[in-house]
Amino acid sequence: MYVSMFSFASITAPTLRVARGTSRLVRAVLREAERLRGCCPEEFENRALRLRAAQCHAEHPTENLVECFGLAYEAVRRVRGIELHACQVSGGIVLARGGVAEMATGEGKTLTAVLPTVMWGMMGRGVHVITTNDYLADRDSHELKPIYESLGLSVACITQKLEPEARRQAYTRDITYATASEIGFDFLRDRMTLGPEHAQQRPYRYARLHQAAEGLLQRELFAAMVDEADSVLIDDARTPLIIGVESPHSIAMTSLYRWCLGKALELKLEDDFTLFPQQRQALLSDEGAQKILLGDKPAFGQGLATECLLQHVERMLEALYFYQCNKQYTVLNNEIVLLDESTDRTLEGRKLQRGLHHCLEAKEGLPLTTGTKTGSQVSVQSFFRMYRHLSGMTGTAWHARKEFRKIYRLKVTSVPTHRPCLRWGMPPRVFVSAEAKSRAIAEQSQALLAAGRAVLVGTPSVRASLVLSRCFQEAGIPHQILNAFHEAQEAEIIARAGQSNSLTIATNMAGRGTDIKLAEAVRNAGGLHVIVTDMNASGRVDRQLIGRAARQGDPGSYQYMLSLDDELFTGLQDSTKNGWKGRAWAGRGGEITSRWLRIFRGQQRRIERHHARQRHKMFKNEKKKREASLRMGLCPYLEADDTG
Repeated sequence: MYVSMFSFASITAPTLRVARGTSRLVRAVLREAERLRGCCPEEFENRALRLRAAQCHAEHPTENLVECFGLAYEAVRRVRGIELHACQVSGGIVLARGGVAEMATGEGKTLTAVLPTVMWGMMGRGVHVITTNDYLADRDSHELKPIYESLGLSVACITQKLEPEARRQAYTRDITYATASEIGFDFLRDRMTLGPEHAQQRPYRYARLHQAAEGLLQRELFAAMVDEADSVLIDDARTPLIIGVESPHSIAMTSLYRWCLGKALELKLEDDFTLFPQQRQALLSDEGAQKILLGDKPAFGQGLATECLLQHVERMLEALYFYQCNKQYTVLNNEIVLLDESTDRTLEGRKLQRGLHHCLEAKEGLPLTTGTKTGSQVSVQSFFRMYRHLSGMTGTAWHARKEFRKIYRLKVTSVPTHRPCLRWGMPPRVFVSAEAKSRAIAEQSQALLAAGRAVLVGTPSVRASLVLSRCFQEAGIPHQILNAFHEAQEAEIIARAGQSNSLTIATNMAGRGTDIKLAEAVRNAGGLHVIVTDMNASGRVDRQLIGRAARQGDPGSYQYMLSLDDELFTGLQDSTKNGWKGRAWAGRGGEITSRWLRIFRGQQRRIERHHARQRHKMFKNEKKKREASLRMGLCPYLEADDTG
């Protein structure tokens, strides 16, 4: 059996059953749970009440760890009929100690999180369970609510459309499920409510601040347990959380953006401007600037400074060359809606800064929305460092362990799997063009379906998923598609993805938090096969997608099928890619030797290093800004700045 260089062997084939340093506590928790098994419901409830009283007076959450975990373990068994594995208890201990638990896909992270959440929740100060999207927050809170309530704990969920008063009530519960953006934006709304006079107050002293101002949403930032921690704390950390306040624009601004679009389309790449793909930045050359200044000016724009005009044209160039419809954004209900490039989910209510959002609206021929200026802002790194107790779990944390330690002071610990992993890799294939790759994917999928397998084809964007879907339609291959246009049907689509002869095209939405359950016939035929059609900017996203196969001891396989036209190389000059194609000898079907994989790995590593530098620079700059603001008695979160 061939296992490619992308094998998960180092992650999913451990020899130990529990994480290092947790075996003693794991045995103690299992003994405690066994003692509780014979308790009648009344005695069990009384034990929970006594333990809650003890936790409320504890100096540290882990003082009663064994008792809390034992109660939570037994509550899961009584309510759900599930016996937690030793590896799940071990992962819970890692979380309770304030670390990141790396647990392989399908190892039961959702129930693992119950153990430390109960421990923190019993302290009565509120624990936030952070998920990657509203769907998972709502799903997990409803599924786990009976478990928490059996222990006397209250639970709530915050989603994007929840009204302020309902949010305020949700934060008073012992356990609150929400996304990082919802929790972060509510924190910023509270800072705006408090105003600059409370700039020197620490955010975790919200209990006191509630007496100083009416209408605050949150309590203190006491404890947070982050699901898919690498996505929330690492991948999303390049984008700060910003609340904008409306800044009315005039007819002159509409005229300006239409004029910028026309000018940008007249300019020639390399002669008039230069692109910097990694920074997503465009800079005008002297010749390009002269063309603009010597030409006609925008109507009503006589009062605009020359530098302002040139900057707006550069923003328009960035919108044209670095922001593609159905990749970085989509158009819904005649509005620009941004897409999360890690998960491909819609980010409703979010806007790009520096006038880029208006540039996209002009580019798509949409009416310009009301302008905004920054009302409050905080980076993901700074926000989560405010929690007194922070922990996280994910299936792909090890390669980011240094950043977790440096920025969040979190140690990454790998937790062994309960059963041996049966995932294996088929030989990777590389093609000279996207068309040749699509044909090969269609042929490969048909062969796997004929063998009784289920197939999941992962694509990096909405655009790529639609292109591949058209290819399958032309070949007469029945399939279903999961992307940002089908979020409402996500659960239904995922439920069908593990059935016999099921072919699913999915963006990165299917990479995290989804559980594809296999039909018995599919399991007997070899399980789910995952085809990775394009390396992502982060290798961790690829590993999450691959992790959909071979969950919890099921068989499964995966394969990379790539091309020199892949989105990974977006931004590289055409001459570079044409040079590759000229040197590549394509055999039958446009396939080239797998030795070309080195350029894919190299490009992915370069992008990962660049993103890491961006995150470090943002954190460093915000830290300096915050220190300077506090020295001057200003609130570091309320400094206004125009976003266009």
